[in-house]
Amino acid sequence: MLQTLLLKNYLMFAPLISYISTQVLKTILYSIMNKKFEYKRLFGSGGMPSSHSATVVALATAALKKFGALSSVSAITIILAAIVVYDARGVRQETGKHAQLLNELIKRLSGTDGGDVHIQLNEMVGHTFLQVLVGSILGLVITLCIPVF
Repeated sequence: MLQTLLLKNYLMFAPLISYISTQVLKTILYSIMNKKFEYKRLFGSGGMPSSHSATVVALATAALKKFGALSSVSAITIILAAIVVYDARGVRQETGKHAQLLNELIKRLSGTDGGDVHIQLNEMVGHTFLQVLVGSILGLVITLCIPVF
């Protein structure tokens, strides 16, 4: 059942391929930039490119390809994509900045270098404009390369 849903449903398949592709690319780029491999990047949020943006843009593109611009499905997916992309760039990026400040404050107040502190907030939750743009472009291009079925 799940295999049929994922592999025979174009609106599930294209976003899934986009998500996996961007997560793998994100992990590779992170490994190159930081000179270390972290498997958590395969599943984590934040970073370059935005897999959230890639996934929802892929979904909207797949709906447009399959059902056309005037369909209700396309309208829903375009609005969803706009909300998620906006959120990834705006709200979630601010959350990451807040986490950075709180982590620094916790270190200072505890009088340690942070090693003894048990609370560590995730700082990589949002995206820059460039990360969102690259993710969106990847979602679009990947979906355009997958034939409709």
